[in-house]
Amino acid sequence: MAFLSSTAAQADSLKVSGTGSSIGPIKIVSAAFLETAPGIEIEVIEPAMGSGGSIKGVIGGFLDISLSARPLKDKEQAEGLTAEKIATTPFIIATAKANTGATGFSLKELAEIYTGKITTWPDGSRLRLILRPSKDSDTASLRKMSPDMAGAMTVAVAMKGIDFPATDQDAAEMIARVPGAMGSSSLALIISENRPLKPLAIDGIVPSVETMRKGAYPFAKPLYVVTGPKPSEATRRFIAFLTSERGWEILSSAGYGPPMP
Repeated sequence: MAFLSSTAAQADSLKVSGTGSSIGPIKIVSAAFLETAPGIEIEVIEPAMGSGGSIKGVIGGFLDISLSARPLKDKEQAEGLTAEKIATTPFIIATAKANTGATGFSLKELAEIYTGKITTWPDGSRLRLILRPSKDSDTASLRKMSPDMAGAMTVAVAMKGIDFPATDQDAAEMIARVPGAMGSSSLALIISENRPLKPLAIDGIVPSVETMRKGAYPFAKPLYVVTGPKPSEATRRFIAFLTSERGWEILSSAGYGPPMP
């Protein structure tokens, strides 16, 4: 848990959490915001509560802001929540930087990796797949990559002996630590947390904000700001800063691009 505060003796407080890819950037934004906002304290709750968990936190009154990688469901909207899409980061397949021979795969090859048909890297070394829980937003994003990937993920989540780290940070740590590992992540996470990972090209296109923005790299992870029906003044001020020119400078330097359709 990161606890940030201004120097004021008595402060309004905010609690924030969300999808793991947002935690690094939001810490940087929070520190910059507090320089302009005496009288406010911010807690960034860690480990990351995830999109669904943090939305439940807003509904229950534990959190003021959820940073979600998905839009609200109908039942969440019925609770009076609102969501604004403010940014997008490339959704990537990553491996360790130390895995120097790995550069990328075709989408067809990627589906064969997730079904277990391909089990080695091009140099013949073992490829170790790091998966996420079946209901995680990363798993949903993998399914959406192609019809073949949708079927491959059904096979993958049923495999035995596969690691299922609970959070984005746990997954990134395992991808970096386990020899030959590969798994899903986001450009924002590896940049903002300085992870020793690299994104793999898919169908010859290297993930970047620029290739995503141009539509050459089509796989993206959105960032929604979710609040309750009666956000506090401190919440409104923080969101105004987050979506300001200064907030956008921070997000863009951390691997986020503009909201995509």
